[in-house]
Amino acid sequence: MEENILRIEKREIGTKGRLTDLRNKGYLPGILYGAKKESIPFYVEKRKLFFFIHRKMPIFDIMINGKREHVLIKEKQVDPIKNQIIHIDLMRVSLKEKIEVNVEITPVGVPRGVEEGGVFEQHIYQLGIKCFPSNIPEKLEVDVGNLKIGDMFFISNLPEYEGIEIFEDKDKLLFSIIAPRIKKEEEVTVEEESIEPEVIKRGKKEKELEE
Repeated sequence: MEENILRIEKREIGTKGRLTDLRNKGYLPGILYGAKKESIPFYVEKRKLFFFIHRKMPIFDIMINGKREHVLIKEKQVDPIKNQIIHIDLMRVSLKEKIEVNVEITPVGVPRGVEEGGVFEQHIYQLGIKCFPSNIPEKLEVDVGNLKIGDMFFISNLPEYEGIEIFEDKDKLLFSIIAPRIKKEEEVTVEEESIEPEVIKRGKKEKELEE
């Protein structure tokens, strides 16, 4: 179907001014590469590209120079001030070959440690995986409901995902539950309150001696 194909146009490599002009007209510059073929600089209409991004399709089809190809979004360059995409990299893929991509990792559930007053911390937000393009998940969900205060969850603790190989270091920390720090502040307050009466008593004794 036509709506499932993103049409992109080849562009000449130009100056920074030309790229700015493209963006002002509602287009995004990008580069297409991979599959041992030549890299092609291109531009694409922002509105149409965002349609595919918002659908969260890991693999989609493009049409360029009259040829249809399977691609995935490999990288998005974002303006740190405006928080807008300013450049995009598309990588050609073969549906018959495994590829390496990064996917979002999402905790699911409320940890027991949080219900007990602990603080949940997530240390990694994306994982590198290897799989066939048709098996690329939108995200990897991890059940964290049983984590207690003091628990640490590593990549090695992840369950097996069918058709997916995780190639990150197994010793990397994903999640942890740390004890709340409020208790220490309360202890300091109690100590200060216990010291204060002694100061008052000393003050009274000094006055009695003066009299």
